[in-house]
Amino acid sequence: MEGKATTLVEAVMAKAFASIPLSSPLKSGGN
Repeated sequence: MEGKATTLVEAVMAKAFASIPLSSPLKSGGN
């Protein structure tokens, strides 16, 4: 169950990051 939850969170995070423009300070700061 934990593994599934982690996978779900990672998928959501990946989708959110993909939606953030490269010029976004959030993306630059995260990197």
